Amino acid sequence: MGQAMGMGQANELLIMEGARLKGQIEAAQAQLRKINLELGARAEFRDGKQTACLFGAGYRVKISLRENVSWDQEKLLKLAEFLPKGKFNELFKVVYEPTSKKTVDGFIAHGDPDLAAGVKWCMTVKPAAPQVAYERMES
Repeated sequence: MGQAMGMGQANELLIMEGARLKGQIEAAQAQLRKINLELGARAEFRDGKQTACLFGAGYRVKISLRENVSWDQEKLLKLAEFLPKGKFNELFKVVYEPTSKKTVDGFIAHGDPDLAAGVKWCMTVKPAAPQVAYERMES
């Protein structure tokens, strides 16, 4: 954007274009989800297979059935009491994650400096794309 255009006007144009693209992407994603669900319903999964193929319009379309699984941590801890020794650790792993970003940030900022340095030593921080939310304002 040229220097003749003011920063406010340049922001306005970027915001308008970003909001327009976001709307198009959301609409396209919703339409693609409907199409994928319909193709999944039409596919023939043979012999208990989790994958099937459809052919048309010059494409081979592979459809894979998926499941999202979440594990109840309290139930897993209870199960561990009944499994043979070592079997639980063979089946499940412990994952260390911060209880909250706010708690960790507070500890790093205000906790014992040596311990805070240890916490920071365990962190890998990589830059990420900014999260941008477009909210339509009524005029």
